[in-house]
Order: sequence, then structure tokens, then C-alpha cells
Amino acid sequence: MRDRVTLGSLLAMTALLLTACVVEPPAGTPPPPLVGILSGDTPATKYGATGRDVLDNPAIQDKVRALFGADWRPAAEGGGKLSAGAAAFFGITSPPQAVRMSGTNYIAVTGCITGACASHRGLVLIREDGELLLARVDEGGYSHYYAFGLPGERAATGPAVVDAAWRALQRTASWRLANR
Repeated sequence: MRDRVTLGSLLAMTALLLTACVVEPPAGTPPPPLVGILSGDTPATKYGATGRDVLDNPAIQDKVRALFGADWRPAAEGGGKLSAGAAAFFGITSPPQAVRMSGTNYIAVTGCITGACASHRGLVLIREDGELLLARVDEGGYSHYYAFGLPGERAATGPAVVDAAWRALQRTASWRLANR
């Protein structure tokens, strides 16, 4: 009897999975941008050879702090809503990588909180000219998004753009290096 119940349950689950369908996004939702990881002679090292060098570069450093605002510091130290603070999400960083999205080059730095790379990761995207910065930090299953630059440019970007870069970078060796 018990074998019949198990077999019946397995058949029902298989039938359910085989009849599942894909739901289309709401009308008017733009598709995520195509993202290419650039190699060779690229602008990836324009602001530094390591992820830490990029984030601490005098031309970028204040913009990175402004990008995260109060979230740069831990909430316990008077910072924003991130318990560890955004700075901690870049305790371990990858080498910078050049990413091309929608015809625009970005310099990408990935990182994670030391000892918690599986659940606490971060990404900063810096447009090649340094005037637009985008970021995402994952805090144990909850994603926070940030943008810094001219208001019109920030409005033209959003989580879908950052997520597209995030997914493309996850397939690279440097992502795995930074998030070990």
C-alpha cells in the first residue's frame, strides 16, 4: 500500500511539472540588456589593478561612498539599513572586469564579506567615464540596489540592468575568486 502511495505521489508530481508553463512578464517590461564580459585590452584597470584599488581610487572613492550613502557604515555604528555596512561587502574583492551593456562600457568590481561569501556578496559597476555608478549587495537573501549619477541616467537604469551584469559575472573565474 505504501509503495502505491509513493508511486502515485511521484507520478502526480511528474505530471504537474510536465504541465507547468512559463509566465510572460507584464506588457511593456523591457527585456534585460545583453551583457558582454570584455577581455584583452580593456578599460578594466583604468581606476586600479585590483578591486580594492578601484574602490579606493581618488577619482572614484567619494562617489562610491555617495553611492551607498549611510549604508556604507554598519547600522550599529549609525549607518543605514545594512547590518554589516556596504564597505564590508568588499572585504574580499575580485580584479576589476570590463563589462559592456547596451553599448556602454562599465568597470565591474565584485566582492563579499570575509567568511560569508556564499550569502553576502556585492557588485559595483562604474561607467567608464566614472559619472554613473550602480551597485547591488545581497544580504543573506535580500538584495539592495544603489545608483549614483545624473538623475536622468539613474532613471534609465534599474535592478534589471544590474542583475544582468550580476548574472554574466557569476559565470567568470574572477567572481568565483572573490566569492570563495
